[in-house]
Parts: sequence; structure tokens; C-alpha cells
Amino acid sequence: MHGILTVSVSAIFFNNFFKDLVPNGFLGVDSIFVLAGYTLMSIMSTKKPHSTTLITQFRFLITSCIRNYLPLYYFTILLTRMAMKFHVVKKLVYWNAFVKSSLFQSNDEIHNPFSQLSYISVLVQCACLALIVFLILLNNPKLIQMCFIAISIFSFQFMSDDSYFENKFQGRMWQFLIGCLAQNLLEHRYNRVGIFSGIFMSLVLIFPGDLSMVKIWVRILVCLLTAFSCHHLQILSKNRVLLYLDNFSYKLYLIHWPLYFIAEFYSHNFTVFSGLALISAAILHEIYERFARKRTDFAMLILSIVEILICVLYFYIN
Repeated sequence: MHGILTVSVSAIFFNNFFKDLVPNGFLGVDSIFVLAGYTLMSIMSTKKPHSTTLITQFRFLITSCIRNYLPLYYFTILLTRMAMKFHVVKKLVYWNAFVKSSLFQSNDEIHNPFSQLSYISVLVQCACLALIVFLILLNNPKLIQMCFIAISIFSFQFMSDDSYFENKFQGRMWQFLIGCLAQNLLEHRYNRVGIFSGIFMSLVLIFPGDLSMVKIWVRILVCLLTAFSCHHLQILSKNRVLLYLDNFSYKLYLIHWPLYFIAEFYSHNFTVFSGLALISAAILHEIYERFARKRTDFAMLILSIVEILICVLYFYIN
């Protein structure tokens, strides 16, 4: 993802811990949805849509999710469940949010211990819908594009409702499909356009002024800039530093919210907990990468199942 994921997650991280410094960092979530759509189509698209090729690609997609994302996702759910001890609210609210996060469903409450995971749940829902459309209309690429555009237009109307836009796939689907369409429609050239788009997008994310008055238009701009950036910066796709930072960013995104949750409702020492989040993410990244290299995909799937069972038992015991 050529460093764009790193910029987006960094903006989210600083927006949560230091909102006054990066008030528009929440736009990083919009960028991540575009990146996810682009990545999905990059894996599934092929010039020769034979069944054997598609099965191989689909298998690669599933195994990549199991190996790289699923165990860490459920580990974060367990960590968040432990962090919930620092904030006293009704256990029913925790249970509903926990169940929905475990099943990749959207959380109705925008601000709760699992609210950051809700974005991943919505992202998974968007990916499932895009995959269904892609597989049904496989032999007609133009019809796929037209269908993606139609769904995007339908989804776009929910932008006026913040509750829908923030944590419902109806309001986020158009962002995901912009990434899908970018992979299908744009040509692999004009690296200067990609560099310019990436720099401009980064400047928007860290802009210190309040953009709430033009929030809708800024969201559209960020999504379009992300689409151009991730498509035209193919020259950076094998850069080891950027690959490391992108892999590290996923761990940081997952682990920073439980620690922010503790800081917000327990100590209010955001500087210390932001540093702790960075150190924890770095340690988790190194340990997990070494652990995952030595394990099979089936073993990683079993690990995810064990983690969610521990979460359930931990909830009932406490």
C-alpha cells in the first residue's frame, strides 16, 4: 500500500490521542476504506478469469486474512475486554458491542470500547458485498464497473447522516468501491500524479484547521486522492521500509484504541499512553511476525478460535 496506510493510521492515532494537533485525522478512516477496496480488487482481478486462477486467488485472499489479520483482530478484542475494567458502564452494553465485533457486525454506539473495531467490521461487510458482485458478474467487467458505480451512488446518499456514515456499511460502501474502481479503471502510469496525490492527501490529514464546515467535500477529496495515490505509486510497492511500516500500522491501529480507552476514562495522561501504544505495537509486531512465520494457516485459524473462546469465558467469569 506504498506507505499510504501508514499515513492514514498515523493520522487516526494522533487524532485520538492529540485531537487539538490533528483535528482532521479521522479522515484516515476514509482513506483506509479506499485502500481496502483497491487491495481486494488487486488480488481478485485477472486478465484471464479461468476457474482455476480464481480459486487460487480466492484461496490466497482467505489465507492472507487468516494469517495476517484474524488472530490479531481477536487478540485486540480480548485486550479491549480487559481494558473495559477501567470504565464502569452497564455490562449489557459491553456484551452487545463484544458480540457484534466478534461477528463482524456494526456497533450502534459510536463511542464504546469496541468502536474502532467497528470500522473493521464494516470493512469486512463491504468486502463481502464487493466479492459477491465480482463473482456473479465475473465474465462482464464493464457490468461489474457499472454495478459498483450504481452501489456507490446509492451509498453516497447516506453521507448526510453521521450515524450511518461512521459505522454502517451503507454509508461507507462508496469509499470501498472507489478503491475497487480505481484498480479497474485507472492505468498504471503517471507516477508523478501518484506522488502529488499522496503528498496532498497527507497535508489534508494533518491540516491544523477545522474542516467540519466542508467535511463532506473533504471526505470526497481524500478518497479520490487515495485512489490515485495507491494506483500510481506502484514503483514503491517493493520498498522494504514502507512494507514494514504498513504492516506495523495495522498493529498500531488495533492496539492503540484499548490504551486510549484506558487513558480517557482512567488517567487522562494521553502522552504516556500514546508512547505506550507505540511501544506495545512494535513489540506485538515483532513477536507476531516471528510467531506467524513458523505456523500453518490452519494453526492460525485455530488460534483465532481459541482467542474468541477465551474472550467469552473471560466475560462470564468476570
